[in-house]
Order: sequence, then C-alpha cells, then structure tokens
Amino acid sequence: MKQKMKRKPSHFILLLIIMLTVCACLKNAAPPQPDAGSTPALSSVGPVVKVVPEAKSVKVGTVTQVAIVIDQVNDLYAADVNLTFDPATLELIDADTTQTSLQITPGDFISPDFVAQNQGDNTHGTVHFAVTQIAPREPARGNGTLATMKFKTKVAGEITLTLEQALLASPEGEPISAQYRNGTITVSP
Repeated sequence: MKQKMKRKPSHFILLLIIMLTVCACLKNAAPPQPDAGSTPALSSVGPVVKVVPEAKSVKVGTVTQVAIVIDQVNDLYAADVNLTFDPATLELIDADTTQTSLQITPGDFISPDFVAQNQGDNTHGTVHFAVTQIAPREPARGNGTLATMKFKTKVAGEITLTLEQALLASPEGEPISAQYRNGTITVSP
C-alpha cells in the first residue's frame, strides 16, 4: 500500500506562486468578446462542486467509480480539491501505477495543462487534486468532470465521501466561491 508523502509548507507556497504567475500573465490579455448568439449567464444558484453520484448502492468487494463534478461555473481556470473518506471502509484504486503516489484520473472539464497535485492516501483516507490550465487556453464555463476515481469497498455500511475543500479560481487568480455536495456509498454484504 502506498503511503502519503509528507510535504513541507514551502511546496504549497511554490505552487501558489506558479499559479499566480500563470494567472498574472493572463490578466493583461483582452477578455474574449461574446458572440451575438452566445449562451446567457448561468443560473443564480452559483457554482457547485460535488461528488457524483451523490448516492450509490453497491456490494462489499465491489470496485465503484465516482467523479468530482463542477456545475454552474463561469471563467474557471484552476481548481484545488481535497476529499476525505474512511480508509477502513474504502480503498482508493491507483489510476497510474507508474507514479510514486496514488493517483486519480484528471477529467476534461478544465484542461489538465499543469497538474500541481494528484495524490491519494489509503492510510489517512485523503485525496488531493490541484490542476490549472495554461495560457492561451480559454477558461471553462458551465458543467463538467474535474476528476474521476475508483474505490474498492471493504465493509458493509454507509460511507461518506466528504469534500473538505474546493478552491476554484479565474484566469486572473480571483477566487470563485462554490457550494460543496458530498457523496454517499451504501455498501451491502
């Protein structure tokens, strides 16, 4: 079983500097002009980061896939998500065994031009995924899958996949506030 690699706080600061530098380069670019037939503004509900499906039923020993989905967002350029799960009940399946840490699969909603963090930990029950696009790519708008992951169920019961944090940012590095929705896996014997 792969262990979580301990990171020094300076790595986070370096990542933040890199992401802000990329965003600063975009700040001077002219914003795209909407077409005459462009899509109207998204609903007033606001962005939602959620585990999909939000509820699922499976049997013990089953491998099941879930996704982190972002809905109703405008001008998304970067995302940093932390998810937790009970490692006594679920085992994260490694999506890329060539890497030293457990990996999940990047989605296609924002282009994974630079994956700053992709690390799962079956000892502590955590997943940390941070990704950004790189200029001159256009920001994402609407709905889409940020990442997918597979879990093997270990015991019967109701298991919650909790979004502890979901930081979203525009091309200018401005934060985009969002609601979170956790997921639940009900495991039967």
